[in-house]
Amino acid sequence: MSRRLPEAAAGTGCLRHRRSDTILAIRGALYPLSDNPYWLASVQLLDGIGAGIFGALFLLAVADLTHGTGHFNISQGEGATATGLGGALSTAVACLIIVRAGDSAAFLFLAAIAGAGLIGFCVMMPETLRKPEINRDDVEKRSQALTHSRRKIGQA
Repeated sequence: MSRRLPEAAAGTGCLRHRRSDTILAIRGALYPLSDNPYWLASVQLLDGIGAGIFGALFLLAVADLTHGTGHFNISQGEGATATGLGGALSTAVACLIIVRAGDSAAFLFLAAIAGAGLIGFCVMMPETLRKPEINRDDVEKRSQALTHSRRKIGQA
């Protein structure tokens, strides 16, 4: 993974992506704890933070996974489709659970699904669990190549 992206960015998108999934799972578990409007607004802030991180870093994860394959656009579309289907299905499932077991059960069930997704993400993308190693020789070679190409452009 660190060979595909610059060393400073390699794997960090996926690492932050995992953090957004954690925030969303925690948010789902916090909703049923109180019906105080201030509490609910505070928990809703977590939803905005998690969704913002997810939305911004989803593209980095797709770019990292599809680098050099020519499949970025189709992979981005598949991810967006899966996200849309998940949003639609979660609403339908939550409605069924609310009717049979109440609001708290629905929020806890959806938080459990988010937690399962987080665990699956950590298992299927273990490279996000460690920081990328920076090979100083590679950085120096890239820097020299960039300097050389800039000189060529300046001479032309």
